[in-house]
Amino acid sequence: MATHDPSPGLVGRADELSALQAALARAAGGEPRTVLVGGEAGIGKSRLIGEFAAEANRDGARVLAGGCLELGADGLPFAPFTAALRELVRDLGAGGVAGLLPSGSARELARATRRPCARPDRPRRAQPT
Repeated sequence: MATHDPSPGLVGRADELSALQAALARAAGGEPRTVLVGGEAGIGKSRLIGEFAAEANRDGARVLAGGCLELGADGLPFAPFTAALRELVRDLGAGGVAGLLPSGSARELARATRRPCARPDRPRRAQPT
């Protein structure tokens, strides 16, 4: 069985990488930025974001990423944002994220990032061991 090793360098994505770097530079200058990367499956979106995020992280930036799931004609339109925010909560904790938000908006964010099956008013079921 043949295996495919990814290219050691990012090929053919100089324009896209440059656009991401420009957005990061503007964010570093105090302008909040959100970048959406879209395209067909297998064209290198994850690789592009991975390469960019690694470089940005080395420079001290935080890159949050989320992905979409295809569910037939329907989708989960806010799934990428929810995934990115959950990543931020995992990294900083709920209190750390709340400290980044305007007063009173932490509750709305908590509601948006809560997993559908997690209800604070119900105890969690014990997991079988």
